[in-house]
Amino acid sequence: MDDEEEEIEEPKPKAKAPKTKAKANTKAKAEPVPKATASSSSNDFLSGKKVIVTGTVPGYDRRRAQDVLEEAGANYQASLNKKVELVILGTNAGPDKLAKIEDLGIETMPWKDVADRLGLEPVVEKPAANVEVGNAPDSVDGLTVIISGTIEGQTRSSAQKALEGVGASFAKSLNKNVELVVLGTNPGPDKLRKIEELGIPTCTFDALVESLGLELDAEPPKKKARKV
Repeated sequence: MDDEEEEIEEPKPKAKAPKTKAKANTKAKAEPVPKATASSSSNDFLSGKKVIVTGTVPGYDRRRAQDVLEEAGANYQASLNKKVELVILGTNAGPDKLAKIEDLGIETMPWKDVADRLGLEPVVEKPAANVEVGNAPDSVDGLTVIISGTIEGQTRSSAQKALEGVGASFAKSLNKNVELVVLGTNPGPDKLRKIEELGIPTCTFDALVESLGLELDAEPPKKKARKV
């Protein structure tokens, strides 16, 4: 009997473990947290605040000063009233305005402080003029005069006509031919410096009216045209 060959069972190769795909990185990289910026509280103190300027602002006309304040967020008011929250004081603010501000109890701040907080370039102020107000003459007949400032209760035209009625001659501009400057309230600082430079005598309108014995009717305020 033939020897049967014993079949040797070869070992089956081990099944290779299935390759696993690398997991996709689905998590987006976190954006860096933006750094907190410093608050601009020092510059937003005017934001939404009802303000008005009184007096002369060195280096700015009234319209430009208003633009600066509105650019800083202020709500500029057309007139001084109880709704105003802050009055910004320039130079030569009228006494009547100051009295009304006090009566209304409105907060005030000098323009210089506002300019500092807004980081505005400083404006070199010209020295104030030293103009002495003289005594009113008892006659203006034949005098060349000019009015500077606001005449309370009168328009410039009505005040001029009243003085022309008693012989005054009005100059078109402030020059060396002017013999008397009649001062109202808030004459401009540039005008005052020129008066000082030319050495022209001055007196107040009220004192002149009293000295000349004039009786003037108060002029009604002009009504502003309504926008349509």
